[in-house]
Amino acid sequence: MPLTPRAKRELAELIGNEATIIPTADSQAKNSSIRFPIATGFGMFSLLLIVMLAIILDPLTPQGAFAISPTPLRFQPLNASPQALLRELSILSSTLALPNNGIQVIDVQTWNISIVDEGDPTNLDVAIVPERREITRYPDNSQTIEVRTGNAFDADGIPLPDASVQNPAGTLLWIEHFTPDRMRFSNIAPTNPNMMGDFLSAGMPENTPAIAAEYFRAITGLLLEQLLDAQQNAALLEFLSRLPDMQVAGIVVDRIGREGVAIQATRTWLENEYTEYLILSPLTGQIIATETVAHDGHQFGLSGRTVIEYYAWERR
Repeated sequence: MPLTPRAKRELAELIGNEATIIPTADSQAKNSSIRFPIATGFGMFSLLLIVMLAIILDPLTPQGAFAISPTPLRFQPLNASPQALLRELSILSSTLALPNNGIQVIDVQTWNISIVDEGDPTNLDVAIVPERREITRYPDNSQTIEVRTGNAFDADGIPLPDASVQNPAGTLLWIEHFTPDRMRFSNIAPTNPNMMGDFLSAGMPENTPAIAAEYFRAITGLLLEQLLDAQQNAALLEFLSRLPDMQVAGIVVDRIGREGVAIQATRTWLENEYTEYLILSPLTGQIIATETVAHDGHQFGLSGRTVIEYYAWERR
């Protein structure tokens, strides 16, 4: 049974929280804008949808299609409690000049599990494709988002030459303007830590549990929409420091070579556990990266711990 464009989008949602469907030149002639939009993908999918997709896709997906995932990060032990660490970084952040007035430009590198459509719905190829995003937020809270390809890697993490990939690094994938009503966070982040919980919860799907891992996911969505100034960042970290269900993952070098300290929290979804990481700069207290790791990659055709998504913000 051929997959409809809608089924492909739903598969993309199932495989990765923010996947991209990349059409070939032939399919571009039919539809020049086949993609999964910017929506940060924090919704919960129903078990019925999962079962339906499994029935549709199981006989169609070739073995080995889900072959590439970034190597999980390595952490060095750090003897500190997450609460104390976040509180110290909150104090540090509040002393720094981190303005966010006027037009904001957010630069972020991402890893996305992407479905490559070669025109044969029975032979979908799935891989990790890095992207670079430039997100411009205007004073009226609208946004323009420009997404380009990053440098592609093979299954061993070795960079692929541009000539061997469909979309060389820097290829424009899509650009779109979003009005304020389409933002997950239409209001600016508060500077009072007592208000931060309700603010983040407003950007979560209904009935999302108020646990650290879900707040971490909401923060990823927030940082894809807003640059936080010193007081906002300090309030965010102070709020997080009051949460109980976290651990210090340790000292780590992120995907673009910066040293940070990482906090982790775990959630359960569809009978699988996921660890959410926040990586913070020890120099500024800013969140420089986030990452999601599935404890068991079987839902994605992989074994063992599997990186699902990754974001690394390039601070100007």
